[in-house]
Parts: sequence; structure tokens; C-alpha cells
Amino acid sequence: MQSVSAKKPPTKKALPTKVAVCIGINKYNKIYPQLTKCVSDAKAWQALLTPMGFKCTMLLDTVATKAKIISTLKSVIANNRIPGSVIVITNSSHGSQVIDTSNDEKDGWDEVLCPTNFPLYISDDDLRSIFKGLAPNVSLTLFMDCCHSGTSSRNFEVLPDGVLAVRSLPPLIEDRPNKGTITTFRGLVEVPALNHVLVAACKDSEVSYELNVGGAFTYYTIKAIKLGYNRQKLINYVQSKIAALGLTQTPQLECTKAESLHQPFL
Repeated sequence: MQSVSAKKPPTKKALPTKVAVCIGINKYNKIYPQLTKCVSDAKAWQALLTPMGFKCTMLLDTVATKAKIISTLKSVIANNRIPGSVIVITNSSHGSQVIDTSNDEKDGWDEVLCPTNFPLYISDDDLRSIFKGLAPNVSLTLFMDCCHSGTSSRNFEVLPDGVLAVRSLPPLIEDRPNKGTITTFRGLVEVPALNHVLVAACKDSEVSYELNVGGAFTYYTIKAIKLGYNRQKLINYVQSKIAALGLTQTPQLECTKAESLHQPFL
């Protein structure tokens, strides 16, 4: 009697993943200004993204060192490569600037994120290097609620009404490069070299404000996502809400294709 070989069960097709890294840093070395709402910003992102099916990794306060942030971002980029996967990275912290040594910045400065162990920092060049590993057809969106105009914060002896803090630390040197200041408006800019979408709290020449409800940018961005706005409507909404507060802070949106401005964020 001829034996009947058992059929192998069909191989399950790997499904796209949805992951987020939410960074919030209030605590810094005591010689630097402390913040109060960055951790709550990160938790607000977690509360938004978890019901949407995202697995969130939280890097809060003293956990959010330079080494930990970089290793976590590298791991997320390396381990989520199935087409259709979605990666979201949110950051609420201080920002600053350092001298540009790669000559790729028109104003002579590299923008940096300030981990909890600043003066160690993570530059925009560091982030670009990490994101080069992004797999094809994987979506990466960054929400950055910090500022990079380190010298500006020194001018705020009295903060505007309702503002708790400015999310900016001074540059690591005193003398600015002799390349002028970039002041052009970059609200809706196509950046062909990018393979991700960046939503930033302000222009490079501005600061990011912290209110009693959290970061002004984070608060209104989350509201806009809940309203279902596409990217262009979202940035217009957030800009108008912050302008109505009388704050000199212009949120920015950078993405690779003009048609993507009309797509939903998440």
C-alpha cells in the first residue's frame, strides 16, 4: 500500500510591523536647564499610537543616553524591513547646535539632539547615517519637539505668558561660524535626498516652547492627527495654532514627494 505523504502547512507570510520609539527627556546635568513636560509628551505619543497598533519603546529621562538612543534607533531600522511596515520616532528634549565639520550645512551649524548625558549629543548627520539603512517601502516618520537655536534662549530673561521653558541649550562653543544666518521659511519643503518624513517643532533659527499642556508642537500635532488631517493640513493647523499664541515658532514639514503631502500621517 502506497503511503500518503503529509502535506506541509503553508508558510505564513510575514506581516508588516508598526513600531514607535518615544523619547522624552526632562532631566539633565544640573548645570543645564531642566524641562518639565518632555516625559509627558512621550507618554502622550504612546497613548495615541498604542491603540493604532504600534508597539512603543519608551526612552525616558536617564534611560535616554546617547548610546541607548542610537542603539535603539539602529535596532528598529534593522529589524523592521517588511514592505508596508511603519516606524515612528518622537523626540521631546533640549536641542542645540555644533560646528558643522562635514560642510553640508549652509549656516555652518549641525543641529543636534541633547540626550540626558549632554554634552554628548546626536547630530543630524548621525541620524542620516542611521536612516540610510531604512528598507525599501518602509515608512519612517519623525516628530521632533526640540529646538536648535542655542544662542536664542539666552535672550529670554522673562518668558512669554504661559510658557514654562524653552527647549534649547547653548552651542558647545561661543563663536558662531562666519556664514550668516539662514532665515528662509521652510514650511513645506521637498527634500529629495530624504527617505523619511520629518516634522519639526520650529525652524533652525527658532526655539521650541513648553506650555502647561506639554510641548506646544506636540500638543497640537497630536490633536491634528486625531482629527485625521493629511500632512499638509496638519502642518498648516499646527502653525496657525502656535501663531495664535503669539509664539515665534514655525513648525516645519519635510518629505520626499509633493503628492505625499496629501497623505495621512499614520
